[in-house]
Amino acid sequence: MTEQINLPESVTAGTIIVEVQANSSAARAGLEARDVIVKINDQAVSSFIDLRSELIRDTDGTVTIEYVRDGKTETVDVEIQNSNGDAL
Repeated sequence: MTEQINLPESVTAGTIIVEVQANSSAARAGLEARDVIVKINDQAVSSFIDLRSELIRDTDGTVTIEYVRDGKTETVDVEIQNSNGDAL
């Protein structure tokens, strides 16, 4: 993962997805390695800790994730799998 990631100038923080496990909620939602998560449930994400905190807060149901792929911002709903917040 040494190539640069194409981000719009407006994106100044986020968390890069390094790997997506097969059959995970993230995979089913279409998230891919090298996507950059910038928001979860409308809350800015600037670190893995931010992401994890939001997942733990919403352990049942669905979270809305805003991410950047190939310079384009996308939004997807991801169903939380278990009580540990392991959607990603």
